[in-house]
Amino acid sequence: NSLLDIFAAPFAVFSRIKDKSLSAWVPLLIMVSLSAAVTTWYFLTIDLYQFMEVSMLMSGQEASPEELNQILKAESVIRVSSAAIGSLSSLVIYIILALYFFLISLLVAENKTSYGQWLSVISWASLPSLLSLLSIGVSYALIVPEFSLIQALDKTSISALLGLTWEDKYFNVLSTATIGALWSYALYGIGFKVLTQCKPVTAVIVALVPVTIQFGLMSL
Repeated sequence: NSLLDIFAAPFAVFSRIKDKSLSAWVPLLIMVSLSAAVTTWYFLTIDLYQFMEVSMLMSGQEASPEELNQILKAESVIRVSSAAIGSLSSLVIYIILALYFFLISLLVAENKTSYGQWLSVISWASLPSLLSLLSIGVSYALIVPEFSLIQALDKTSISALLGLTWEDKYFNVLSTATIGALWSYALYGIGFKVLTQCKPVTAVIVALVPVTIQFGLMSL
């Protein structure tokens, strides 16, 4: 029921986590496995020459065809390492976010909460990000063999809704602002409120800090 409740009745899900009757394993396995599947599919099949060329241009670098061909001599290594990094990045983010909320809860919560409970909050609250994975998977299946950056495949992002391309200044930043991501951050705040019994304003501020840091660093 929690798989449905996190979308329709999130307070019930977080109450179960507070009562220690719900763990992080189910949503964690769903998110990590699907993220790994989509990311691996993309990096093992994409036109790597175009990917490297566009990625370097986005970072302000220019490479000649000879330099790109030299880099692509390690094509298999680049593909596998990119897929591995992309697959594990979501898990690392969840671990860091859970640690952040756990540490803040030590200052706010009247009753002690465990790190495992916060990992459960983050894991369950991150399920709306499935919208992005679904969008990327469907978009990539439809555009092959055309080239597209993986962040441009998510049609639920603000950059996609505004019609931005990789050449636009804030493309990378707005590509991470997806419907699922914003939904998840709202759920993080609700989860923090339920587990700590803090004031709503406190929960909003705590939930906004990581997203503010994320977008701030990307803008720089």
